Amino acid sequence: MPQAEVAHALRCVRGSIAATRCEFDVTLDDPSHLVEHFGDALLDLRTVLRGAQPVKGWDAFLSIELWSGALWLVCWIDMGESVQVAQFWFDPLCPWAWITSRWMLEVERVRPVRTEWRMMSLTYLNLVQHEDTDWPADYVERLMRGWGPIRVCAAAAHHAGDDILGPIYTAIGTRYHVEGRWEDPNVLGDAVDEVGLPRSLADAVDSDDFDETIKRSHNEVFQDVGLDVGTPAIRVLGNAFFGPVVSPAPKGEAAGLLWDGFVLVTNTDGFFEIKRSRDRQPSFD
Repeated sequence: MPQAEVAHALRCVRGSIAATRCEFDVTLDDPSHLVEHFGDALLDLRTVLRGAQPVKGWDAFLSIELWSGALWLVCWIDMGESVQVAQFWFDPLCPWAWITSRWMLEVERVRPVRTEWRMMSLTYLNLVQHEDTDWPADYVERLMRGWGPIRVCAAAAHHAGDDILGPIYTAIGTRYHVEGRWEDPNVLGDAVDEVGLPRSLADAVDSDDFDETIKRSHNEVFQDVGLDVGTPAIRVLGNAFFGPVVSPAPKGEAAGLLWDGFVLVTNTDGFFEIKRSRDRQPSFD
């Protein structure tokens, strides 16, 4: 990082302190409130900074109070770092999509990426759009129950807006894939509670009120990727693809490198597929 950028960042921090001190009710000697709000993000930032190219005054820059570093995150965006938007289609039932979604959250920590969460339905895809397929009976049984969780996601979005899709997906997915509560009738109600919405929204599991909304979201991506794939499906830079399918989810810079490669190949004209047979089960570590 050039020294001029460091100096500019410091000026931004000092200018931002005056603008935010009243909002957070802190003084220059009391950064605790800002640490509470920005602490995790700042620890990530300091890790990145310590791996950057040293410049004169670098140690002093790193020793700035935690609140200054947190404000620097905002300054860095103002300095021209663009944020890449990735649209991610999920069905809460799919373990592979769950792992990839956890990877996307890790990508957001190490790259300037923001995920927009979108709904799709494996039940609609496989039992309606592939209605002539002779699926095994146990798989059909699971799919028949698959409308419920995605309907609850749709009800949550109808009530609170699309920004709730990420949190409600995490709440449901954690209970299914991490805690293994597949047969627990309280899972969806507990997930709705966790994100601060009325528990009654879990009643949408037995309602088709939002099915058309789910289908519209589903078809938005599958008209691009085709019906011979499933979830996860991601659109970035106008290109939509199935995948990546990975287990376990990469962490830290490994997550960022996979993202870099994903964007690179999916932005290549005429690129369709890289694939090999899976030789392991989903790992939620």
